[in-house]
Amino acid sequence: MICCKQILLTIFATNLLFAQPKQVWVDSTYLSLTLDQKIGQLFMPMVFSQGDQSHYQQISEDIKRFHLGGIIFSKGTIAEQARLTNLFQSQSKVPLLIAMDAEWGMAMRLHDAKPFPYQMTLGAIQNDSLLYQMGYSMANRQRRLGVHLNFSPAVDINTNAKNPVIGLRSLGSDPLSVTQKAGMLLRGMQDGGLMTSIKHFPGHGDTSTDSHHTLPIVGHGIDRLNQIELYPFKTLIDEGVFSVMVGHLEVPSLENVKGRPSSLSSSIVTDLLKKKFDFKGLVVTDALNMRGVSDYSGNQSASLGSFLAGADLLLIPDDLSVAFSDIRQAVRSGIISENRLAYSVKKILSAKYKAKLHQSKMVDLESLKSDMHTPDFVALRHQLAEASMTVILNDDNALPIQNLEHAKIAYVSIGEDTGEFFFERLQHYTSVDQKSLSEILSTKTDYSHVIVGLHQPDHSPFITHKLSSDVIHKLDLLCTKSNVILVTFANPYSISKLPLKKCKSVVLAYQNGSIFQSKAAQLVFGGLGANGKLPVPVGPYPQGRGIDIMPLGRLSYGHPQQVGMDVKVLETVDFMAAQAISDSITPGMQIVVAKSGKVVYHKSFGYMRYKKQTPIKWFHRYDLASLTKILASVPLAMREYEKDSLFLTSPISNLLEEYKESNKANMDFHALFSHHAGIQPWLPFYKNTLSEKTSRPQKKFYRNKQKRKHALQVSENLFLRTNYLEEIKDEIIGSPLLDSLYYKYSDLPFYMFKEYIEERYDQRMDKLVEKEFYAPIGASHLGYLPLQEVDVSQVVPSEIDDYYRHSEIQGFVHDMGAAMQNGIGGHAGLFSNANDVAKMMQMFMQGGSYGGRNYFSSSTVSHFNTRHYKNENNRRGIGFDKQQFEDPGPTCLCASDQSFGHSGFTGTFAWADPTYDLVYVFLSNRTYPTMENTKLVDVSLRSEIQRVIYKAMIQ
Repeated sequence: MICCKQILLTIFATNLLFAQPKQVWVDSTYLSLTLDQKIGQLFMPMVFSQGDQSHYQQISEDIKRFHLGGIIFSKGTIAEQARLTNLFQSQSKVPLLIAMDAEWGMAMRLHDAKPFPYQMTLGAIQNDSLLYQMGYSMANRQRRLGVHLNFSPAVDINTNAKNPVIGLRSLGSDPLSVTQKAGMLLRGMQDGGLMTSIKHFPGHGDTSTDSHHTLPIVGHGIDRLNQIELYPFKTLIDEGVFSVMVGHLEVPSLENVKGRPSSLSSSIVTDLLKKKFDFKGLVVTDALNMRGVSDYSGNQSASLGSFLAGADLLLIPDDLSVAFSDIRQAVRSGIISENRLAYSVKKILSAKYKAKLHQSKMVDLESLKSDMHTPDFVALRHQLAEASMTVILNDDNALPIQNLEHAKIAYVSIGEDTGEFFFERLQHYTSVDQKSLSEILSTKTDYSHVIVGLHQPDHSPFITHKLSSDVIHKLDLLCTKSNVILVTFANPYSISKLPLKKCKSVVLAYQNGSIFQSKAAQLVFGGLGANGKLPVPVGPYPQGRGIDIMPLGRLSYGHPQQVGMDVKVLETVDFMAAQAISDSITPGMQIVVAKSGKVVYHKSFGYMRYKKQTPIKWFHRYDLASLTKILASVPLAMREYEKDSLFLTSPISNLLEEYKESNKANMDFHALFSHHAGIQPWLPFYKNTLSEKTSRPQKKFYRNKQKRKHALQVSENLFLRTNYLEEIKDEIIGSPLLDSLYYKYSDLPFYMFKEYIEERYDQRMDKLVEKEFYAPIGASHLGYLPLQEVDVSQVVPSEIDDYYRHSEIQGFVHDMGAAMQNGIGGHAGLFSNANDVAKMMQMFMQGGSYGGRNYFSSSTVSHFNTRHYKNENNRRGIGFDKQQFEDPGPTCLCASDQSFGHSGFTGTFAWADPTYDLVYVFLSNRTYPTMENTKLVDVSLRSEIQRVIYKAMIQ
């Protein structure tokens, strides 16, 4: 007679033939397990990857003794978690389900992982597709680390501003918005292959206590619960969420037994969640070692009570040994049936199949760390921060700050954390003074704007953000006397007591990380716009409040991936810069790359000198040499051309009377600026002032101290005779012409233009360009005579001069002719950092517009950017250099024909390409310690870096 067991096995084998692969694996695995092994699948204890060896040994023993179904990783590091995952997986007969509680990414648990924003920050974002991208990115990174299940997102509706445990972990106070955003997050995660679990059912948002420490009470009636707390759970269950985590909450309207936690309530877990809401997925408990459940005085362990209530996966039991024994005893005594046990165990096994644990369970350790922080991931962090910026007040359109030439701006930091990144980024836009709150209240300076940054720590969402009554009082006083722009990097609820309505503008940046500080500063000056909306009510402002701010057309700052550039390719520039310094091509350099109006590469390399004592910083000023031509003379010439279209073609004799009888009388600036006028390339004016015997400056021309008759300062202790400017002019007027008319680069036209422009406006050229361009665009580091503004330590030296001034040239123009003009030449004399050069180049590329203001028309820029003598083999525009027809030349021959720029003798280069919306600035002091060093030109470093930049553009 065939025994019953054989019949069952035959039936099972027959069913397998027609079953799906998943069901085959789940059923066969289940049948292979002993009772203890089946029970073990229900448990998921916590592992700290920063734990000690005894902790790891205990987990290994638990895997063997209790046949664990999975583990949840907590605090530690990426590498150690991967190592432990492989160790523990190798010790388990059935692959372990690996989980994390990583709401804002793995940084919630791992010290060396970078965070995504908190959910409250995400709640401000209006472009929900970004949340999907975030979810997908989270999935990629967690799956790469061997994680299968993320207990996220929290869908609690935070309607209690004093909630001590949810707060920033909530997407907001509006059920519809929270549901929509949570849905995008979890869909991204699930599409990326990561299982998710929404929490904390039936809703932890309106509680005033923390379930980690006690049992919170949710006292609302069923109608309110259905409208608010339960709404996202029901909706997302209908949309197919994989798992639901049940919180430890007392909800009297859902559970009749007083004091019974929701996680132990069959009426909540089984009747409501599984039956009424028809949830078929994995039901997970919140951590069972939390006081909200472990203190419950029932007659059974929390693990057994949760399982009987309807849970499948028992998370972090308070006492694993006791919990395991209780479940086993309940099965043996019939309290838990075989079908009930099989129901949950097979759900867990199904999750393991979904995680592809039937195929592989080990983590590939190679390149793990770099895979965690990919360019896509970093770029997305920038996008999320940008999209979260929220403006709730903007009286008189105070934001973005305009009319920078009239602005006097101060920055005040309050709060318990640093605002250094915010202040630094503010200074990228214009000059900003830093003051304390007390200093700004007592100052006599009339500031047009006072930017107050509220900086609170954001390394944990549970930190209470408070300000003293004294600080609040002083802020109130400040608002009554100044135009205050308040930018908060803090919990939105924490600012409710501040004098918000007394401010001119109020910006919520939510978090104090460096990315948020940078984006908020960009918003203040119009590099970025804002369209975030309040996720929760703040003081007098309701949830959903948010004023849209349009960007102003100033440069912004972000990540290469945001504008379609490959950061890995751009890293080649780092190597090239380091190699150049190592090869003594130049002591240091600054490099800026801006694409589509966004600076995506901004780095400083090396030192001021080869002695390596002063590292180059972003704010250090370089001698721009001939970049002065296109950054000073050309824009002034454009203005003249727009005032009088005949300006460029008028004979010089009509503009400068002294030239009427000269061989240059019929020349015009159209030809002169195009280097096609037959004029000499250079005149060594300084040599006429040197002694023939000693080659040193003659006393009849120079003094060591400034006098009325010797007012032209050429170096620190050398002053040229004031009337020598006339001799320079006479030498230019009397200089012979070239034998024939052809393209020949020359500085002399820019001497002539300087003379013209200063005579016409009866004002020095440095004052003109400062007033007309540099001050309005916020180029506070760009200008002539840098030592009148900053200490010499902020200016990069250009040479140790042993032929004219016989001193180190630092803070004084390197070009001898410009030096003899008191440092102000039309061809040389400007100093700047790369950031401010990029502003001018961006303005040209935007057709003469920058910061919401038109400086000249796009047709004017186009006219100056045209090769008017192309047929004569002249590549130049009017003032602008253009790409060469063939090598050698200034560019990599990979730029477009519309591109333009200039190079400078000291080792500088600025190039704009409208076709690719690209600006590239390279500043160096290759002439230090001697201009005889031509290695930078010999190896074409500037154009080779340009070649890499073009390669980095993702087609």
